[in-house]
Amino acid sequence: MLSHIAQPADEARGLAEAEDPGEAFFGFCLGMVERGMKNRGLAEILAGVGIDAKARIAAETEQLDRALERLVKRAQDSGQVRADIGIADVRALLNSIHAAAEREQGDRRMALRMMTVICDGLRTEPRRRGA
Repeated sequence: MLSHIAQPADEARGLAEAEDPGEAFFGFCLGMVERGMKNRGLAEILAGVGIDAKARIAAETEQLDRALERLVKRAQDSGQVRADIGIADVRALLNSIHAAAEREQGDRRMALRMMTVICDGLRTEPRRRGA
């Protein structure tokens, strides 16, 4: 179970110095939706349901949160992500996508479409079509 958190945390840390912080953040979020669709355990960890995430994997979860928080902050500092968004918002949005997709029998296309809509809402400026 720890590897399901360590891998995305490592990825987020690796993206922390990406040339384009906004695309690093949005790409990471899309990747988290993909991972959650393939691995229900990760989605449960992110939601904090099914297992006692705080007691069993608190250190790894905290590392993931810190790495994601850095991605959010860099994207905000670059002017690409709304300033009023925090880690709790991102986590809640990711969780809502996983919950909705589960109700729709794991509809991957719907989950990715929802994440794209959410990413558009997190942007400070609308993304041009085809970009």
